[in-house]
Amino acid sequence: MSDDINVTVNETDTIKVTVIETDTISVTITGGIAGASNYTLAFTNSDLASGILTVTHGLNAKYPILEIYNDSDKIVSPDDIEYTDVNSCSIDLTSWRTLTGTWHITVLGGL
Repeated sequence: MSDDINVTVNETDTIKVTVIETDTISVTITGGIAGASNYTLAFTNSDLASGILTVTHGLNAKYPILEIYNDSDKIVSPDDIEYTDVNSCSIDLTSWRTLTGTWHITVLGGL
């Protein structure tokens, strides 16, 4: 038995769920979701203004996904993220005090 459920996210993005058996599901994602644009940036403490990093990613995405890596390649959580508009955001890293070395941010396009 194989049943397909197609979900259209928007004009170019589709999620296809195939129920192969009662306990097996296959998911196929096509379009902008699977091939989403991304933006990466290396930054240091001197790029922050009062602990805030302003990022202009240009992805035209309302809810982008952000990951921040410190100079030890560990993912860190910012104090706050403010999405200024669909192409930029402000990231509060105040509690991390003075950053050492080079940190990195990856922004993955959202909706």
